[in-house]
Amino acid sequence: MRKLVFFFLLFLLRISDGVSQDSIVYRKILEFEDFLFYVIEYHPYSRQANLQALSANAGLSGTRGLFDPQAYASFREKNFDKKSYFSVLEAGTKVYSYFGPSFKLSYKEARGDFLNPELYTPENGLISAEITVPLGEGLLFDKRRAELNTAKAMAKLSEAMRDKMINDLLLEASIAYFDLVIARETREVYKEALDLSESQFSNVRQSFIQGDKPAIDTVEALIQVQNQKLNLSQAELNYRNKALELSNFLWSENAEPLIINLDVEPQRLNEVQNNNFLNISLQISDNQIDEWISNNPELKINEQKQAQYEIKTKLYRELIKPKIDLSYSWLNDPDFNYERSKLDENSVLKLNFKSSLFLRNERNSLKQAKYDWKSTILVYDQKKLALTNKLLSYENEVGNLTNQITTASDNVNNYQRMTQAEQRKFEIGESSVFLINYRQQALIKAKVKLLELQFKIFKSKAGMRWVKNDWGF
Repeated sequence: MRKLVFFFLLFLLRISDGVSQDSIVYRKILEFEDFLFYVIEYHPYSRQANLQALSANAGLSGTRGLFDPQAYASFREKNFDKKSYFSVLEAGTKVYSYFGPSFKLSYKEARGDFLNPELYTPENGLISAEITVPLGEGLLFDKRRAELNTAKAMAKLSEAMRDKMINDLLLEASIAYFDLVIARETREVYKEALDLSESQFSNVRQSFIQGDKPAIDTVEALIQVQNQKLNLSQAELNYRNKALELSNFLWSENAEPLIINLDVEPQRLNEVQNNNFLNISLQISDNQIDEWISNNPELKINEQKQAQYEIKTKLYRELIKPKIDLSYSWLNDPDFNYERSKLDENSVLKLNFKSSLFLRNERNSLKQAKYDWKSTILVYDQKKLALTNKLLSYENEVGNLTNQITTASDNVNNYQRMTQAEQRKFEIGESSVFLINYRQQALIKAKVKLLELQFKIFKSKAGMRWVKNDWGF
């Protein structure tokens, strides 16, 4: 459904005067959920984050190729002084397993007048099935497995980085949307104030004409009208600028920036207040805090960095061991001579040993990996604490702001009653234009203050969503 809405939105694009290549969004109401949907789907940062994750997954697929079967072939021949010294042909396939042992199936054919006796094969060649088992280094872990596990951790790291980029982007976008909502509501406050001031000026002017009010009252009423016009002009400018800021987050499917037309407006304040986005738990238990924090991409990024250093530590610990490889080859001719099929009679057994005497490089690498691993754990603990305190701070802000909004709402109602009472007193000659203007200014300030508190609580709740990495999708 949102796709259809978006295509309809694109259908209503045009080129703005003075903006040659920018699209103008025509739609009366830009709903909050649709706005966030556009941000996730089409914002360049969101697309970039998804591409990075895809790139990491592609790298993982490439790393799996380390365990692909390998085919090989070699041919050596020597002829000198009309003599055939030797001719050796060997071809086969080698397979590396994830669990350590490797397997090789080969065919070998060798002949010549001066052939090394150990290379001798029957006339029709020799087939060999070989298994090599590492008994020391490489038995539990090796470089191939380390590279594959590192690639897996990198893929998860890229996904966590993608989530972080999108999480940060949605926080900025939601705050920009709330800012536009408050800017529009503030503009409405000053519009209402201007209408009231113009009506008041008209009444005072009429009373002056009839001789009921002095001329100075019309001047004072006119000053109030002029002040409200200035306030409205500033509020209108602020609203336009906030709309431009919101346009930073709107892009088309074809990667073209969209500029919001002045006819497009966000949802009304009461609609935003009833949005499920703001329905978030304010009484958070310790278990809930751990659950919320664990979903934050910053911690997931650190977890994958820990995983990488853990892999390095495991690999360097394995490299300290001596390299001991045991190989067994079963031999037979291509026609599979049954008499030669006994495993203990026609075979080659090899044992290779290799080890550094001091292991200085290996031990140093292991120490460095351990230090890096412990360092990332300390960073993780610090970030977890910071996110916990930030979440508790948002919770405190929401609780406190909720009480402030209740008080501010009562304050607006009281100022409204005072203004109305002062107006009635003025009508019967018991008040002045000065007092009416004073009451109106106090009412306007109270309304603007209430809107500022609404914006703050929106930001705090969006911050809680950011910590939890849960935007209701």
